[in-house]
Amino acid sequence: MSATVIVELSLLLLLAVSAVALLTSRWRIPYTIALVFAGFAIDLFHVPIKEVVGNAQLLTPDVVFILILPALLFESSLNIEIKLLRENLRSIVLFAVVGVTVATTITGFVVHQILGLPVLTAVLFGALISATDPIAVIALFRDLGVSKRLGVIVEGESMFNDGTAADVFQLILAGILTN
Repeated sequence: MSATVIVELSLLLLLAVSAVALLTSRWRIPYTIALVFAGFAIDLFHVPIKEVVGNAQLLTPDVVFILILPALLFESSLNIEIKLLRENLRSIVLFAVVGVTVATTITGFVVHQILGLPVLTAVLFGALISATDPIAVIALFRDLGVSKRLGVIVEGESMFNDGTAADVFQLILAGILTN
């Protein structure tokens, strides 16, 4: 796939999410819910994204770690109040590090028991899916005017749990590859 097609597709998607943002401000519905409905509309009206993209691998590890994750973390860290982050750091670290590790372990052992996968493979899958992504929750918190402290805890946990999950995933993958 050529670079021109990627740029055109990216621009079309940016236009689509911008249009959704404009409509949500006019209709006063949460942006994240409107994005879900926009995705349904794209599927319902058979917008030919797959035909344009073809079999290209757009979501590679490099794209995730070099483009998507830094942009998400930057946006999140730009909007967070540092003073509240420091005051709630203990809770945030507890949720992010301990929570992701426990969720990874439990998910891995449940997958191991149900599907019969090797333990390390099942725990690797657990690391892949255990990090929560509360972007929709944070957006709803802002719309509903929830307390700043709760918003900072959830947003801070979101920033740190992605890094924790990526580290846990890499450690387990290294363990699998060395066996």
